[in-house]
This record gives sequence, structure tokens and C-alpha cells, in this order.
Amino acid sequence: MGFRMCDGTVHVAKNSGSRVGACMSGGKIVVSGVLEEVLPTFTIDSIKAKVKIEEGDSASGPFYVFLGD
Repeated sequence: MGFRMCDGTVHVAKNSGSRVGACMSGGKIVVSGVLEEVLPTFTIDSIKAKVKIEEGDSASGPFYVFLGD
């Protein structure tokens, strides 16, 4: 999911498999469930209590914010 993503937002309401966001260069992927595996090119940047999904819609966390790839 989110392979080669350049912009935009993907919201996964439940759990997600591996390789999420591979080769992405921009945008945001929000996984509200368990993320099976994080690519080794990503590192944890911060933890947020709440994230914006789209205008007027948000999700409560906590959410790990990753950078990389």
C-alpha cells in the first residue's frame, strides 16, 4: 500500500501488512491498527496523540511518525 506514493493521504482503519509506503516520496499513510512490519529505511521521528486525515476528519492515537525511504 502506498507504493511510490507522491502526495495525498491513505487511511487504513484496521491492521496493515508489510512494505507500507515503499518508495514513497511524499504524502501520508495513517494506520489506525497494527503495522505488521516497518521498512528498514524508515526511522521514528515522533509520536502524536492525534493526526489529521483530511479536512474536518482526524484520528486519535497514539501514532508513530516515521521518516525515510
